[in-house]
Amino acid sequence: MTSTELARLYAVGQAASFVYASKAIKKAGDEAYIAEQKIRIATAIIALTAVQDSLVEAKALLAEPSEENGRKFANALVGQDLTEVFAGMLPKTYR
Repeated sequence: MTSTELARLYAVGQAASFVYASKAIKKAGDEAYIAEQKIRIATAIIALTAVQDSLVEAKALLAEPSEENGRKFANALVGQDLTEVFAGMLPKTYR
């Protein structure tokens, strides 16, 4: 997998995590679970904020975390090279 593909995969994963955690936090009752979801949301916001100036779909996703906006964001990433944007955020090791 190329670094461009890894960066795109990371961005899509963060978008999915943001949407899921945003939905889950509204339904949850357990404080520990809510705290974990807030961490996921914060991590995703950092990634999405990094590209919001170049991709309006990221800005829309941040404003309204939904599956539809997540798909639009993922589709907007096709052909984008975000390697430099996410270089410091990508995992160093993989399983």
